[in-house]
Amino acid sequence: MTHPITGRWQLLEPGTSPFGTFNPVSLVSSILEQFENPHIAPAQASKVGSYVIDGHLPAIALKSLTSDVDETAPRLNVRMTIDGSSLYPVEALITGRVTTAESGDLVRTVRLFEFNADISIEPPI
Repeated sequence: MTHPITGRWQLLEPGTSPFGTFNPVSLVSSILEQFENPHIAPAQASKVGSYVIDGHLPAIALKSLTSDVDETAPRLNVRMTIDGSSLYPVEALITGRVTTAESGDLVRTVRLFEFNADISIEPPI
């Protein structure tokens, strides 16, 4: 499977679920449920045909990305882009540290696309 953070292919142990450490549904759900202090982003942040909303998240909202979450980490800054026609969230820029080893200016980009599409995953070999 492709590692969700590094983008590199890795082999899994037999019987291991690829979603054991990363569940995209849990990630999106957690971001939307725990999004705090939403407000419209400055006009220059907006893209044609979309809405851009700024807000904050507790670090624990990204637990599906890493099990090493520092629950005392400062709130993360979030800039979420919503598609203007479907009203689906299509991108979230998340700035801040989630673990003690990360920098406070780390930016994670979560992009969502091809909603409800059939997919086929092929190994690269």
